[in-house]
Amino acid sequence: SMADILSLDVLGYNIPSVTPSVLTGARLANGSFKVSFNSIALTNFTVLASTNLAATNWTLLGAATESSAGKYVFTNAVSAGITQRFYRVRSP
Repeated sequence: SMADILSLDVLGYNIPSVTPSVLTGARLANGSFKVSFNSIALTNFTVLASTNLAATNWTLLGAATESSAGKYVFTNAVSAGITQRFYRVRSP
């Protein structure tokens, strides 16, 4: 059963190296926050947020959208009262 698997070696796959990307952010006129980054085209990314950088329980906000080849954006409607928020991106 799957519960009995303690380790798994994957052989024969060429997994491309993903270079860490720098997130850039901007507050929009409507109060939302836009996160942008570059990475490998046609890759799925999710955006997470936390008000505490050291937190272990980041909130999943949703999927980033590829606006053009390798360029991704995510817009987050920031709730009133949140004065500080950190963003992180992961794949998938």
